Amino acid sequence: MNFLIFLVNEGLTKIIPFITILIVANKIDVNSYGELTLYYIIFELLTILISNNIKATTRIDFFKLSKSRYLISKKAHIVNSILLLFAILIFSLFIDTIPWIYILILSVTSLMRSVSYFVLSDLQCKENAKLYGLYNLLPILFSNLFFIIFIYLGYGIESWFYTMFAGTFIQFLFILQYIYKNNYFSLDTNLKLSIPLIYTEFKNGVIFMPQAFGFWLGAAADRLIISEVLGTLYVGYYMFVFQLSTPIIIFSTVVNLYLTPKLNYYIKQHQSTQIKIIFFKFLLLTLIFSVLTFIVIQFVINYYYHKYIEALSYVPYIVIALYIQASYLILMNLFYYVNKQKFVSILILITSLIKVSSAYLAINLYNIYGLLYSNIFINSFILIFVLVQFKKSLKLLEIHNA
Repeated sequence: MNFLIFLVNEGLTKIIPFITILIVANKIDVNSYGELTLYYIIFELLTILISNNIKATTRIDFFKLSKSRYLISKKAHIVNSILLLFAILIFSLFIDTIPWIYILILSVTSLMRSVSYFVLSDLQCKENAKLYGLYNLLPILFSNLFFIIFIYLGYGIESWFYTMFAGTFIQFLFILQYIYKNNYFSLDTNLKLSIPLIYTEFKNGVIFMPQAFGFWLGAAADRLIISEVLGTLYVGYYMFVFQLSTPIIIFSTVVNLYLTPKLNYYIKQHQSTQIKIIFFKFLLLTLIFSVLTFIVIQFVINYYYHKYIEALSYVPYIVIALYIQASYLILMNLFYYVNKQKFVSILILITSLIKVSSAYLAINLYNIYGLLYSNIFINSFILIFVLVQFKKSLKLLEIHNA
């Protein structure tokens, strides 16, 4: 039942932006769509820096620490996020890439997201799918609704900054109410917030930074390179197809949400056979889902979005690359339970750097198709490497459980 709730919720959180794109794509030109994509890249980077991987640390600390220690550590993490916010705002005074007011809006929005990430991860670990679904859906629903309204009123893509803030603020109010109602940060405890604890939580988050930055770089590199070499028109083409393909990543995200408590249970119960079965089942389901996504995209572009027809030939390459990516992301869930967090972070960062280098070289040599080929090749390399480590991790669990 929880899997279905997670599936519907994650589906809605991606389908709503998906529908927004379909609506907005007919109101703005391809260049503007490419520009909007680049703004979102900046927002994602700010969120990574300010949140300092609070989602990852919450999912680990929830199962490893006592309740009082767990909550005080999350309070320290949020203090870190506030300090990082001020550091970024000061640093951004010396950068003129986009207006400072937009950096301010996105940074404050990222801080609110960080607090929300903590509560959402907490609810995920508790398998409270209903509340998770509600809180997770709020910013997506309102920010996209507001953005569509502003675009139709003729305010342009700059209105996206304000609508993202508004949608996240609505979610933040609900999150604060939940924190207050559950007395999260007011428990009687001998543990006190201190500078050493704040520093410790900073380090705990930084452990995952190579991984988070690697994922961001892997996702953002394509858009940045295409923009630099070919221009925002091709960013628009590429990202339209990429967005249509995101249901594949949605599905893998739902799988990851579902796997977190299940893996923890199977490992505690020493059920290594069940671990193999559940991973195989979801990899197969992801493959079937990817094939269906490919068919739907062909239909949508052919019959409804002729101005993006040039991007139709990108579809098979992007779908294949995303399926491979979804597969290794699912498999890597096991690594967090066999003390391979640093390995995952380093792997993602190194392969992302390789991906950027090869993509830049390929696009200069073979145009957009060079980048598409490069993505499939690099993702395949990562998958093979992850499979090898996955088998080793399973053997370690079997030896430990023997």
